[in-house]
Amino acid sequence: YRLRTLGGGTKWQNTTHFIARWDMNYNEWFTVYFDCETTGGHRYLTYNPASNDNLGAGEYVYHGLGSSACDGTWQTFMRDLETDLNEAQPDNTLLEVNGFLIRGSGMVDDISLNR
Repeated sequence: YRLRTLGGGTKWQNTTHFIARWDMNYNEWFTVYFDCETTGGHRYLTYNPASNDNLGAGEYVYHGLGSSACDGTWQTFMRDLETDLNEAQPDNTLLEVNGFLIRGSGMVDDISLNR
């Protein structure tokens, strides 16, 4: 599933709101991606139900949300995308967030970006 602008046609091109919030209910492995542009090029800030982070210096930056993230209940997640990028790549700057993607079988709702 990929969420872009209304109608799904274009990228968000959000240059000011980097606090991501979403609700989801999954009882199996999932992967959430935020499609981002940075001073170092394209990046996917990536979240899954792992108990550890596998940050990485390349296009994919992995953060674990913990195994309870896929316990079959509705949960709200909030991540500071800029901080998560800088933890992995301190010399890289987040420029814009362009979309939300999720892989897996479950439900997702109330996806937003805030300051």
